[in-house]
Amino acid sequence: MPQLKYRKHIDSVFEVLRTPFMSDYTFKELIDSMGKDYGLTYEQMERDIEEGVQHGFSPEFQLRLFKDLLASQIRK
Repeated sequence: MPQLKYRKHIDSVFEVLRTPFMSDYTFKELIDSMGKDYGLTYEQMERDIEEGVQHGFSPEFQLRLFKDLLASQIRK
């Protein structure tokens, strides 16, 4: 995987999906599945965050919104 400017931010999003009993292997499979099923990959998130920054939104703000949206969808 290439060096990503927002890797730490993206990792924090994926960690929201991790459960305490999930193995590292299962967690990696989940991340891979998110990429295949929803296009939610490190590379795509990197591009999306950079686009938001270009429009004046900090990475922290964007990820807080994304986590809130993700959490609201999980609760449904």
